[in-house]
Amino acid sequence: MADGEHTRTLGVVSLGIALLLFGGASFFLFLYPVEPLTPFVYAITAVLSVGGAGFLVTGLRRIVSG
Repeated sequence: MADGEHTRTLGVVSLGIALLLFGGASFFLFLYPVEPLTPFVYAITAVLSVGGAGFLVTGLRRIVSG
């Protein structure tokens, strides 16, 4: 596997992880059965969103630079 292919593969994996993190954030924000939403739920959502954004940027950079 050439270096470019390896980098693109890691980029796609990073995008998959970003999707999972954003999905987790969406679950906690929209589907978590707590009314009203507590600061704990907002904190988890924020952490998952920031992590998802980081993996999204990393994945896109690896695919583009690939």
